[in-house]
Amino acid sequence: MSLLTNSFPLHSRETFDWFRDRVIHHRSKAKELHKFRDYQKALDLLEDVTSIETEILKKFGLPETFEFMSIIDLFSWREEIDDFDIEELFGTLKETAECHLLSAAKSDVKILIEAKEKHLTANDFFAMIGADANMYNVFLYETMFYINDFDADSILFEMKKGNTIAPEMAVKMNSALLLKGKLDETAKEIGLQFWDEFVEQKKTERQNPQKKAIQYMDIVRNGFYGIFPTDFAFDEGFIHSIEYFDDENNTILVELVTSLDLSMLPILVYMPFDEVVRLLKKTTNHAIAANVRTMLFECLKRNSEYANRIEIRAWHRTYLHFRGFDLTVKKCLVEKNGIPVEEHNLYEMTMF
Repeated sequence: MSLLTNSFPLHSRETFDWFRDRVIHHRSKAKELHKFRDYQKALDLLEDVTSIETEILKKFGLPETFEFMSIIDLFSWREEIDDFDIEELFGTLKETAECHLLSAAKSDVKILIEAKEKHLTANDFFAMIGADANMYNVFLYETMFYINDFDADSILFEMKKGNTIAPEMAVKMNSALLLKGKLDETAKEIGLQFWDEFVEQKKTERQNPQKKAIQYMDIVRNGFYGIFPTDFAFDEGFIHSIEYFDDENNTILVELVTSLDLSMLPILVYMPFDEVVRLLKKTTNHAIAANVRTMLFECLKRNSEYANRIEIRAWHRTYLHFRGFDLTVKKCLVEKNGIPVEEHNLYEMTMF
């Protein structure tokens, strides 16, 4: 008997019919959404698609993290589907849910600490700890915990207060009212401990746009201060952006972060098109990876509607983490005014 039978009879025909209807509706809405390169231009559609994913995951007892939502999102990219495909998706979610329920339970503190160690973004794990992804809670994680190393227990305690921020206030936090002090009294009533720091950061962002909060987590990319090695090998890292060059080799420049001697090393690697596609298949967030692959193939077909630079971190508020892809790179020869430049981070694959 399924572990989920008591709350959701996964064995019944009625259940599958409901699931099929929701999946078909989701796919229809997702197809409309996929036409937009910038999802911020279709927020109502994005909310509709996301709410259906959340509804399906809740029925299976799964939290609404990128990891689980991507299973449904990736399915929506298929060209054609039938009942057999939907049954396969149903089975995948059922198996995923049972594995999730059988896995060793982790405390919220442990999840938060592991998120920092893995350089996860709020969208990757907030649902696991019951944290609302409002601006204040994201600030608590990305700035106060990730950067300033505040105690995990105190951050989680503060996030519980952040969860009580009303939706109307959450919207106003993204307006001029925040900087004018119009929300200070409400924040005081809630008892938000780091409100002053939060407001100060938003003022800094307004005055100095390149210091937006999304970039604070990227401090990890500045951890390496030594001379970049001539060549080295690795099998794990974080993809930050990808740029396509329309040349005879269909070259791709992949901006990524990997580790060297326990330091995070930001490098740019020239790679062949096929190798980049193979790399994307090794990433953990299949939904975003599928989206990136689609854009790359459109670039290959010289579709002018698609930009040749894909800003993964900026557009999706996360990195693409890959593991198990053996990558050996060597430094490119770089000259400035005819003089070789030694300290740079431009590489290419040894096989390229």
